[in-house]
Amino acid sequence: MDKKTIITLVVCLLAVAGTVYFLFFRTINTKADNGISDKGIPGTTPAKKTDYPTFPLELGDRCDEVGKLQTKMNQWMSYNNPNSGAELLMVDRKFGDKTLLFVRMIFNTDTVTQAQYDWLMASSFPGALSKPNWQIF
Repeated sequence: MDKKTIITLVVCLLAVAGTVYFLFFRTINTKADNGISDKGIPGTTPAKKTDYPTFPLELGDRCDEVGKLQTKMNQWMSYNNPNSGAELLMVDRKFGDKTLLFVRMIFNTDTVTQAQYDWLMASSFPGALSKPNWQIF
């Protein structure tokens, strides 16, 4: 082979290697940074870096505020549906599918804003004789 052919092959190999790197490795890193599951499976909960509260709270969040929210939603559910036999949330600081169901029941949304969180934290749940209207939001 002559010198021009060897240089052309080396340049082509570098171009192919660069393209493969860009398409494969950059795509994986971008998905991880965006909180999208590496496998891209629909219905899986994305892993998020949430050791500190970020509002709105949403599916996949893990922080102390989610644990406080779960405790308060259990109190709300016990007060508003005492005879429903509904299973209460396990306070695990993870915003999972069951926490999402409770959020939908209480706030009629899929996320919890700072205002909704503050309102629920400030709420008290007295005896059944003075039951207030909870559908504020």
